[in-house]
Amino acid sequence: MQFETENEFLNFLDGAKHNMRKDDLATRFLYHYRTEPEVYQMFEQFTLQLISKRPDRGSHWMIGNRMRWESTVNSSTERYKITNDYLGLYARLFMARHPQHNEYFQVKEMKRIIGL
Repeated sequence: MQFETENEFLNFLDGAKHNMRKDDLATRFLYHYRTEPEVYQMFEQFTLQLISKRPDRGSHWMIGNRMRWESTVNSSTERYKITNDYLGLYARLFMARHPQHNEYFQVKEMKRIIGL
């Protein structure tokens, strides 16, 4: 499923979450995205850098691992913890925010979020 805007994607996740389950992936991701926006900012920064070098396709797994590397090795202040569960959601969020790159990441159906 492709989204035209960031709000469309976030509204979809908001509707997909199971409010009674705190371990629900959509609920956990939305909480993480809203409380730690710098993690997405880093994802977006590294993705735009990758697009400038490799404009046809990219790997959200590579971006996630670079984030881990940069925050562990090259940062003296902060270590970002990002679960693999969020990488596909960050990729979808990036493509929703940047519709000109809406097929940059190859994403698979997410069985844990119905309709995604």
